[in-house]
Amino acid sequence: PLTRARASADAIAGAFPTTARACFEGLREMRYGSLEGSRISDVRGEMASVSRRWTGGETSARVGGEDGESPEDLAGRVLSTVRRIMAEREGTVVLLVCHSWVNKALIASVMPDMGLSRMQEVPQ
Repeated sequence: PLTRARASADAIAGAFPTTARACFEGLREMRYGSLEGSRISDVRGEMASVSRRWTGGETSARVGGEDGESPEDLAGRVLSTVRRIMAEREGTVVLLVCHSWVNKALIASVMPDMGLSRMQEVPQ
């Protein structure tokens, strides 16, 4: 997991030291393909372009080319993982600590009248 998500999970775990923790590959941050590891200032134009496509309803458009993920790819992976986590832990409280796009895709997917084309409206 990314460092900030792990730090957040560590802080929460400090208050609940006997609680089980787990990391799930299906909840990792969105894959940025060819843009992975780039400075935001260097890829601002490409990110703005794909962002406009998503807002326009092209939620199958991948960021960073074929190796990147689209909102549809991301939501499919995240929702499948969350369903599995909840089924395996039925009757227990589950807290997910995830990064920005994972949160946005999950919330936009389950909110009535939202959908993935509006996931950028989910505040972080």
